[in-house]
Amino acid sequence: MKSLEKVFKSFCYALHGLYDVFKSSLNFRIGILITFLVAVTGFIVKLGLFSWLVVIFTCALVLAAEALNTGAEKMLDFFHPERHPEIGHVKDIMASAVAICVIGALFVGIIIFGNAFYYLLK
Repeated sequence: MKSLEKVFKSFCYALHGLYDVFKSSLNFRIGILITFLVAVTGFIVKLGLFSWLVVIFTCALVLAAEALNTGAEKMLDFFHPERHPEIGHVKDIMASAVAICVIGALFVGIIIFGNAFYYLLK
């Protein structure tokens, strides 16, 4: 029973972290809005099962990357609150990881939704 309680507490901590990143990161909130719009569009164009899996995974990847980026930035700010060029470089590199995920998501979206709209309008 203790292990189930431990799992529940871990899940609660994760939800608290999700709330924190939602509250503190504009980019994360924008990602949530875009994810919602993508989901609505997916229902409109009647995506197939495989397309839904790819879209859900891609959206989750972008949101997870943004959450990791926000967490790492907060940690760096905690340990080194004043501006420092090397810290700035690290933050830029972390932001580039998010950008790579977003660019990949754009390509996935263009391929999946472009194809879906093509067959919808055909």
